[in-house]
Amino acid sequence: MKVEIVNVSDDLKEDVRHICRQTGFMGSNVEYVFSDSEIFADFFTKYYLDYEPENCFAALADGKIAGYIIGSFHPVRYLFLGMFFTNIKLFFRLMLSFSKGKLTKNDRNFLKWFFLKGFRETPRIPLMAAHFHMNIAKKYRDGSVSLKLLKTLLSKAEENGVHRIAFQTQIYDDRRGVRTFERFGFKLFDSRRTTKFDKILDKNVYIATFIKDVT
Repeated sequence: MKVEIVNVSDDLKEDVRHICRQTGFMGSNVEYVFSDSEIFADFFTKYYLDYEPENCFAALADGKIAGYIIGSFHPVRYLFLGMFFTNIKLFFRLMLSFSKGKLTKNDRNFLKWFFLKGFRETPRIPLMAAHFHMNIAKKYRDGSVSLKLLKTLLSKAEENGVHRIAFQTQIYDDRRGVRTFERFGFKLFDSRRTTKFDKILDKNVYIATFIKDVT
């Protein structure tokens, strides 16, 4: 299998969004927990693809997209354009869906968690650290695609003088997930048990923050 890492061009953006939708729930389709997969994909990809496209990379396996990594090296820009400006617009789209009765029971449960418990159950992230999101299609989860994407983004981070980079992910209550990321040179920074999947999964799930010193 030949794997090529490329910047996410306009014609790959929808492919990135598709993988985001297909992997957003513990590596599976996000529609298990939230029916509006378009809003979900916007929440996790729009800022990066629109405002920091130079830090967005896709892995092409034999010409087909196998996964992506999208990062932000500018925490202040992300705070205002991502967390505030972009997400405020998504909030109004959610309220419009709610007013039209389009939200399912799972949607309401997810949003209830997000607004009432999300802040308490989300672990800390280092102040002013760069960060990224990465998702890999199921067929390509042997680690080779993830490693190539990580190496590409970390090299770009080093070139740009980034000192520390972080990411958040969901792991089960054993240490296998922790050991996986430790092999890539990341350290567990903080983790908190989340209740957002309690009605769907019979395992404890934690949201974990991992960090790596780049320079």
